[in-house]
Amino acid sequence: MSNELFSRNDIYETAKTEWQLPEELEETDRDKTLRQISRTLKSEGIESSEVDTDGHTKLYKLPSGVRAFVRDDMHAYFMKTMIRDSPLKYSAASISDDEVRTWQGIAEDQRIQDLNDVVKGKPWPNNSDEQVIQTEFEKRKYQIMIEAIFNEKFVLHEEDLLNDIRATLRFTDEGDSEYIKRDMIAVFKRENEASFYYNRRSHNAGNKE
Repeated sequence: MSNELFSRNDIYETAKTEWQLPEELEETDRDKTLRQISRTLKSEGIESSEVDTDGHTKLYKLPSGVRAFVRDDMHAYFMKTMIRDSPLKYSAASISDDEVRTWQGIAEDQRIQDLNDVVKGKPWPNNSDEQVIQTEFEKRKYQIMIEAIFNEKFVLHEEDLLNDIRATLRFTDEGDSEYIKRDMIAVFKRENEASFYYNRRSHNAGNKE
C-alpha cells in the first residue's frame, strides 16, 4: 500500500500523463475530469487523510498508488469520455492492469499448449519467420479492406447468421437426415443465399441497382 498523499490536481496531472491527454485541455474538460476524480474517490471509499500546507487542499492516500488509480479505477471514464473517438482507444494507455493480467494468462495458456504439442511431436511454432508474417499480413490486410468496404455500404445481421450456423453445425453433429424438418431446410436454404444476412445502409438507398 502506498503511503504517499495526493491532491486532486496531483491525480489530474498523473492522468494527463498516463492517458496521454493534451497538455492544455479545455477548461470544461479539466473541470469535468476533476469532478470525476472526486466521484471516483468517493465511490472507492477514499476520504481525505490530511490537508496540505495551504490549509484547504485535501490530500488522499490511494491504496494502490496514483498510477493504478487513474489507470484502473478511472479506466471506464477515460475510455468512454476522453478518448472514445481517438486512436488512443487502442493504444497502450488504454490497457488497464486487470487487462494485462488477463492477457498474460492467455499467453501463458498458449505457451503451455505449444509445449504440449511439441511433446506430441509437432514442431515448435515459427511465427516470427518473415514469410509467415507476410502471409498473415496479406490475409489480414484483405480482411480489413473487405470489411471496411462492406461496413460502409451494408449492415450485417450477425445474430441471424450466427444462429443459422449454430443450427447447421448442431444438426450435422446430432441430426438424423431421415427426419429433417422444414425449419432446418429453411436454414440450409438461407445459408446458400448471402443476401438474406445483410441490408444496404439507408444512406445508400438511392444507389440501388
